[in-house]
Amino acid sequence: MALSIRQKRVRRISGDPVHGVVDGLATGTPLYSVAVQGTIDGRTTCRPRAKGLEVWYLECGRYKLWWKGDDGTGGVGVMVREELVEKVLEVRRRSNGVIVVVMVFGKVIVRVISGYAPQQSRKEEEKDRFYDDVSDEIGQAGLDEFVVLLGDLNGHVGADADGYEGVHGGWGYGIRNEEGRRVLELADAHSMMVGNTWFTRKPAQLITYRSGEHRSMIDYILVRAKHRKYVKNVKAIPGERRWESNGVSLIESYNLFWNGQKTAQNGVGIFIRESLAQNVLEVTRISLPLMLIKLRMGKQVLTVFSAYAPQTSKSEDPKNDFWNTLSGAIRKTPSSEIPLICDNLNGHVGDKANGFHGVTGGFGYGSQNEDGVRILEFAENHELSFLNIYFKKRAKHLIIYKSGMSCTKIDFIVVRQHHRRLFRNAKMKLITMKI
Repeated sequence: MALSIRQKRVRRISGDPVHGVVDGLATGTPLYSVAVQGTIDGRTTCRPRAKGLEVWYLECGRYKLWWKGDDGTGGVGVMVREELVEKVLEVRRRSNGVIVVVMVFGKVIVRVISGYAPQQSRKEEEKDRFYDDVSDEIGQAGLDEFVVLLGDLNGHVGADADGYEGVHGGWGYGIRNEEGRRVLELADAHSMMVGNTWFTRKPAQLITYRSGEHRSMIDYILVRAKHRKYVKNVKAIPGERRWESNGVSLIESYNLFWNGQKTAQNGVGIFIRESLAQNVLEVTRISLPLMLIKLRMGKQVLTVFSAYAPQTSKSEDPKNDFWNTLSGAIRKTPSSEIPLICDNLNGHVGDKANGFHGVTGGFGYGSQNEDGVRILEFAENHELSFLNIYFKKRAKHLIIYKSGMSCTKIDFIVVRQHHRRLFRNAKMKLITMKI
């Protein structure tokens, strides 16, 4: 038995549970994914922020997802390829931070424990409860079982073994903290080793979390030390990517044109199918939250804007700057071109037209707020229409963002009013993209 274990941190688009066609990976709110290849090929663990506990079939190459999460603080899950589902003996949902899947491969029993430890700022009681649960689950495993503990353990084990030889391989990252020491003590108590630290790696294959200039290693794969000889490879494959400059990247069958800087702020980007990339006439990065691409589509030129408005909590100055910049870009677009503005405008326009007929069809979602009124007034002044609230849709096709019990619609597809007749349908569909 030989294992090649790869760890991947990815991001998910919204706070919803992962479902539907997801192309194998997800983007948006943090989601952790670990693919274990070899004898236990195809298993993925993640922590979808979801309510309740369920089993789903995912169409990302056909996986079955067992998950648990019910209090808005995140959850955990394990995805198993459909052809391996018959090997599952038991699924135990211990808590929102711990789930266990037991599988059998021939004569070998594999116990996969997916864990999501409380963050450093959480109370000690929560941390104690998590580690007690994990310790108990490891203790329940038979002596001959192959135990794999993996997930976001929210601790820094440090670059060197420094007293934990046999547990830490000496090839870690960063400076050890108290939470990292707790991870090492858990491993030591159960005669396990931290797989990520046993192979010489470049920092990019050790780092599993980035925020601005901050880099850390908080996602780990632990196995019993006596089984170390079966583990041939462990590495983290960067999957959560913050675009730190301007550029173009080929991702699967798409070209990604993006605009961003080395700051903690978000940038913007536009995906173009590779088959359409030859139609790109111009790429203009106007500002950090605004860019456009012009495409030749037959005899027409389609100008696609990608925009990201400041959040409600921001001061008026960045909001004014954003709207003034977007206004200038729209006014500069020749009348012969068809502008298509796809944006997160961070405002609630409400579920009724409320005097803005021609701008909205009255099929929005939720209550209007001040930023929503500003959006509507902007559209009215520029003779624009919001396509995705001009057609009657079910709520699931209107809601763009979920967090706990809060559901909102803040993303829009906008066109000139006299171009509205060219569109027969518009809806927002959350998809995922392997990046």
